[in-house]
Amino acid sequence: MHLGFVLGAHGIRGEIRIRSLTLNPLDIASYGALVDETGAPFLLTSTRGGKKADLIAKVDGVTDRNAAETLQGKNLFVSKEALPELKEDDNAYYSELVGFSLETESGENLGQIKDVFDNNAHGVLDVMSPDGDLFCIPLVEDIFLGIERDEKIAIVADSAKEFLDLSR
Repeated sequence: MHLGFVLGAHGIRGEIRIRSLTLNPLDIASYGALVDETGAPFLLTSTRGGKKADLIAKVDGVTDRNAAETLQGKNLFVSKEALPELKEDDNAYYSELVGFSLETESGENLGQIKDVFDNNAHGVLDVMSPDGDLFCIPLVEDIFLGIERDEKIAIVADSAKEFLDLSR
């Protein structure tokens, strides 16, 4: 599961800035061993709060700014088994939604979810329509209604069609 990515170096002592995709940014260090895109271990030895969804972290073996700068852009992952179990059936981790079909509550197919990201106010679905148009839908309670996990379908309010219309 994708938990965050390295924004860049912080200071001269080898610390990095991480954009955490967890609800509480500091939780990124509580799920166990992180790995990067290649599967290489990424051990955070200390973390502290930064601005908004960012945090400042120290990585094992990184002792200066030059080494920290080489980590910029790295994505950080953890095994799905390391994450806490969701309390409700209609909840999902953002990365689980990628590949789901997106339908309105009346059953109209709006496309396929290509990505999910956070804009610091709420989550956002990046969707490709059946016609190949890309558009975004905010993950807010009035619009995002739930999922049917077994069918890999995310359901949104009928009014979400307006976001597709805006992209054309």
